[in-house]
Amino acid sequence: MRGRRRAVRCALGRPARAVREGHIEAALAQGLLGDVAVLGDDLLAVATERVAELTAGAAVSSGRVARVAGALGAG
Repeated sequence: MRGRRRAVRCALGRPARAVREGHIEAALAQGLLGDVAVLGDDLLAVATERVAELTAGAAVSSGRVARVAGALGAG
C-alpha cells in the first residue's frame, strides 16, 4: 500500500513543480489552485486489479465543475 500512496503523491505534486508552479498548485489548501476528483471507491483500499475500474462521481478542474454523476448530481 505504501507504494500506491507514494505513486499518487508523485503524480499529484511533481507536474506542478516541474513547470515551476508548485507554489500555486499541487495541494488542496486555501489560496492554491487544485483539481479534485471524487472517486466511487477508496483508491488506496481497493485491490490492485480493481484500480483501473474506478470511476469519478465528480470532478473539478481549473475551478470549474467538470463532471457530476449519480447521487452527487441529484438535488
